[in-house]
Amino acid sequence: MNGPIRAALAVLALMVIATGAAAQPGGETLILRLPAGYVMAHEIRHEGFVWTEYLPRGQKPEDWSDMLSVTIDLGGVGMDTREYERRFAETWAYACRTARHETLIAGRQNGYRVRVAQLSCPEPALGGSPEWLLVKLLEGNDSFYTVQRIFRDRPNASTLRSWREFLEGVYLCDNRIAGRECPAAGQ
Repeated sequence: MNGPIRAALAVLALMVIATGAAAQPGGETLILRLPAGYVMAHEIRHEGFVWTEYLPRGQKPEDWSDMLSVTIDLGGVGMDTREYERRFAETWAYACRTARHETLIAGRQNGYRVRVAQLSCPEPALGGSPEWLLVKLLEGNDSFYTVQRIFRDRPNASTLRSWREFLEGVYLCDNRIAGRECPAAGQ
């Protein structure tokens, strides 16, 4: 990943890693069902921060057109979805001379604060490829999560709609909290 998304995530990862957060034991779970054909391509684990990239089978980390990226700041409590989105958009704008940003959803899901935003960068300022991004931010009680769908080519309306629906199905649950229980295995 060489475009504005890598630049934005690198800055935010340093911000998150600098918190020195420790992993929390069990409980809170990110529910995400990988789309058919997606496989893990790359993962970074560093001091309570996990960044995992998934690609459609056959694509390579150095040459991809579609990516699903998940970051988890284990123990990243106190991070606010609105502030995180603001910083992400600022970093994106720095890396892209034609950046666009739109908040699509700001609210709660299963009792947790969430935000969904759409960002685009048709002309990167720092080189690399154009990118379009849908990101969901989830503010958990134990950790902070991002789930991103990244495109190298401008996605059509149908593709954007299907990926927004996918992000709606990504949520947090916690068997320790009544009303926020996780689904049984296999559901």
